[in-house]
Amino acid sequence: MTAIVLNLLLIIGAGWLFRRSGVVGEGSEKAFNQYLYYLALPCLIIVKIGSTPLDGLGRDFLLVNLVPLVLCMGGVWAAWRFFGLEWRFARLLLIVSVMGNTVYLGFPVVSLRLGEHLIGHAAIISSLHNVIVFTAGFALMSTICGDGGCPPSRLLRTAARNIVLWSSLAGLAL
Repeated sequence: MTAIVLNLLLIIGAGWLFRRSGVVGEGSEKAFNQYLYYLALPCLIIVKIGSTPLDGLGRDFLLVNLVPLVLCMGGVWAAWRFFGLEWRFARLLLIVSVMGNTVYLGFPVVSLRLGEHLIGHAAIISSLHNVIVFTAGFALMSTICGDGGCPPSRLLRTAARNIVLWSSLAGLAL
């Protein structure tokens, strides 16, 4: 575990040093994030899921990975509906509380700690979560509104343009 923490600290330190010394200019992280979000992550998901044997990934695998996610999302919705959780915070929690940092931390930690051969399984889990969050989560978000209301069509458009959702669906379809 120490090696993982050290690797993460080295990456963070290198980013800080490159930014501080001017090697990487202000706003450069946007280009890295765009590359990651629109190219690297979809490719990783599709390729790794497509090459992962699905032996042993049955109902228990699905239940263990999806029930906590659905319960957490339902809990946030219930806290808003019945216990007065502020609607903007509830919408934020609905997504943030269940969305793991699989790209920047999850996949590298799986690779370093458990082995490269389990990246496909991590991609399957991540894809299942993406599908639930970007469909059911967005649907729940459309019910959590303040006085002005929330147009469901806006959330549907956002989900329809979500490249991570589409790559997750494509990978799972393989």
